[in-house]
Amino acid sequence: MNFDYWFVFPVAILVAVIANASGFSGGVLFQPYFNWMLHLPLRHSIAIGVATETIGMSSGTTRYLLMNQIDRAAVRKLLPGVAAGVLAGLLIFSRAPREYLRLIVGLVVGSVAVHQMILAWRGRLGVRSEADLETLGRHRWRPFVAGSFSACTGTGVAELLQPLLEQKGGLATRRANATAIALEALADWGITLANLSFGNLRFEILVFSASGALIGAQLGAWLSPRVPARALKVVFALCVLGIGAVYTVTALGTLLSSVADEELALPRRGACLEGLVAGPAEATRGPAAPAASGPCLGPFNQSPLSRSLDSEHPVLVLQEGVQLHLVAEDLLLVGDDLVQLHLVGDDLVLVAEDLDLVAENLLLIGDDRIAGHDQSSLYRENGSA
Repeated sequence: MNFDYWFVFPVAILVAVIANASGFSGGVLFQPYFNWMLHLPLRHSIAIGVATETIGMSSGTTRYLLMNQIDRAAVRKLLPGVAAGVLAGLLIFSRAPREYLRLIVGLVVGSVAVHQMILAWRGRLGVRSEADLETLGRHRWRPFVAGSFSACTGTGVAELLQPLLEQKGGLATRRANATAIALEALADWGITLANLSFGNLRFEILVFSASGALIGAQLGAWLSPRVPARALKVVFALCVLGIGAVYTVTALGTLLSSVADEELALPRRGACLEGLVAGPAEATRGPAAPAASGPCLGPFNQSPLSRSLDSEHPVLVLQEGVQLHLVAEDLLLVGDDLVQLHLVGDDLVLVAEDLDLVAENLLLIGDDRIAGHDQSSLYRENGSA
């Protein structure tokens, strides 16, 4: 067993305790941790965060069921809308621009958090043991939106449905928290199974994050009745507000950076790029790349890249110490993006999902700018990410 990521275990316990006690989806706290601290690609960070949350929320749900804190009638009322939203979100997940979705989710959950903070300040808490199902039925659109957001970005069900259950349905705060967690757990299983089929999970990390979440969820559910309801609402509001701020700021940063890149763009996105990092200047068009998704880059001929790939340790060191790694026989990791390698005759061809030439000597692979200099040497541009 690989223990390289053992330190994720205590982090997962802490996040799961807070999330299950206060009623928000802990996966959204894992995403920036995986993305920024472990340097995982965004799609893997979201998928592992949701998978970790699935285990944690399921663990918390079992505990809350034993404590009789879940309004089962409310779950049955809202679950069809959540399930439909998840299915729609999984379709959007593979097609819609991720950063636009994150920006929308950030603004929505941020506004919800501000509203919850105001209600906590005024002491307006739910008091009913069972939600008003008729009132919930008039807000059928909200579980659909919540399910879509969770499938696309890894957050939404608990953040949007806990306020719905408490403020519209009148459900007591702790029971609203527990019921929202149950709905989140049910939605997360479908999302996680989809991510498993997409190949987005990293099990060497998930084994530690899921184990921690399993334990932390039990502790959070145990802690919930021992904390004042108003304090739980404040914790919920603060955490969700932080989530909304992180999503909004990071999405805006990426979108503004993309706008700057597009102002430099020469050929249209998706064009087959040739000669950018070719060997001899007189290199001619190489054979077509094997069938694969995305645009292609070629030919390389005898460039330093192709020679490096034949070496015993195929790693290229980039500017500022950043590295390109050959992570499989035909798979290259460029920043956070996996790029397929194909040898066609004497030509090495790259195939990536998001490849663009943004200037004469500047290649954009995903979110990483790679510059070509002096007969194909590759460098990451200073300050770019």
